[in-house]
Amino acid sequence: MRNGLWQRRTRVLLSDIEQVGLDRREMVAQLVHALMETLSKALASNQPAAAVAAVRAIDDLCKLTAQHRKP
Repeated sequence: MRNGLWQRRTRVLLSDIEQVGLDRREMVAQLVHALMETLSKALASNQPAAAVAAVRAIDDLCKLTAQHRKP
């Protein structure tokens, strides 16, 4: 169920992004940068669960951009 909820949220988010005309690549780049900072802080403060969450989020974002790249 959790995966289905995530997929629905992702579809809604993508739809909203396209409707307002945001540049997806720029937005994803900013999100990845913020997540990389989060990862760095998590590693520095010895919080492995937070580090893993940041890595998973980065991975999800990178897959998202590759799946929805326009030709």
